[in-house]
Amino acid sequence: NPQHAKAQYHLGLALASLDQLDDAVRQFQIAIGLNPSYGDAYYELGKAQLKQGKIEEAVASLEKAGQLESDKSYIQYQLSQAYLKAGKNDAAQAALARYRELKAGEHATPPPSSREAPSEPHP
Repeated sequence: NPQHAKAQYHLGLALASLDQLDDAVRQFQIAIGLNPSYGDAYYELGKAQLKQGKIEEAVASLEKAGQLESDKSYIQYQLSQAYLKAGKNDAAQAALARYRELKAGEHATPPPSSREAPSEPHP
């Protein structure tokens, strides 16, 4: 469905996995056009732009992803890498610190238990 943002996003992922970056970038941009608050689409767009060597565009896309999805550590990590390539070392260190903070929080939160609490014994 050409009007379904998630479908466009997943097509972009498939194209990116085949290293068809120009086409992947187009698909991520279409997904963003359909859903401007789609943080993961901005993230993947930034990753693809970084691979293309479009550093400033990648930084802008990853910054937007970080604004939309401020609790996702992987976005902060990728943003730190883009900042490094852009020569923005202070911003890279800040993004890396945020990444570490988020990662520490992820490890501190216990995963949901798949086991149920034991039931009370019945007489």
